[in-house]
Amino acid sequence: MMKQIFQFLFLMFVSSSAAHSADENETIKLVFGGDVTLTAAYNDIVPNARDPEYPFKRLRTFFQNADLVMVNCETAITRRGNRVAKQFNFRMDPEMASAFSRAGISLVTIANNHVFDYGVEGLSDTLHTLDALHIGHVGAGMTLEEARKPVVRNIKGKKIVFLAYGNYAAATARTPGTAYRNPDYVVEDVKSAKKNGADIVVINFHWGTELARQPNSGDRALAYRAVEAGADIIVGHHPHVLQPMEIYHGKVIAWSLGNFIFGGNRRSEKESALLEVSISPRGDMSYVSIPIRIDVAETRYQPYIIEHKE
Repeated sequence: MMKQIFQFLFLMFVSSSAAHSADENETIKLVFGGDVTLTAAYNDIVPNARDPEYPFKRLRTFFQNADLVMVNCETAITRRGNRVAKQFNFRMDPEMASAFSRAGISLVTIANNHVFDYGVEGLSDTLHTLDALHIGHVGAGMTLEEARKPVVRNIKGKKIVFLAYGNYAAATARTPGTAYRNPDYVVEDVKSAKKNGADIVVINFHWGTELARQPNSGDRALAYRAVEAGADIIVGHHPHVLQPMEIYHGKVIAWSLGNFIFGGNRRSEKESALLEVSISPRGDMSYVSIPIRIDVAETRYQPYIIEHKE
């Protein structure tokens, strides 16, 4: 499986975006990572679990050389709220949230099945904590309109729009939760972004079956429909294992980036990947799968890049 996935190293394609006059040195680099939960087993294994400098220490230089780093924050960030009735509930101490910004992670998706683990109070605290740290977030909110609201970043002359959709605790017009992955919402939001001048549209989906090594047919159909509507980059989460990547109509789909620093369990997965996307001033894009070591027994939740010689 890892060999198949790493065949995407240095995969490149030329997009049809209009040319720009900016200098070639102004290439944009975006980095995407998988599931992050700095709690539960993380607190038992990490020597100093309350040190926000610790988890991303071996990746900080790599992240800080990127224009934007985004991961899946798969937990509520709160000390309040009541546990929602479900099998697993995750709650990260707000003091640890600065681990993201300290490492250079400026944007997270919270459209997942754990952001609402401690109800309305937990979600509200999560939003306020991220806002206070100037960490962008997308995919959940106190209303459906807020949950569907995109994050817009203008980077080196390009307008990049980020959307995210989840699989649990759907928000409504009057109640909080996630932007559920309704295909009609997705198509409408992507087309709206493009209509309003987006050069690049990025979607994070929380989907799939846990531990499945391949995407299911429903998720494939949704991803293809999103690309046909105008999405340029699709990043998946939820299976907790790495799945293949695919190029569809010239656009990259990372079906699942697997675990990153997921303290929710001590599963034996030893390797995962980051997705690096480079965008030239002309709009040409290249994609690289960056293999990372996540073996908990070895790394103690401090992953690092595997030097790959291909």
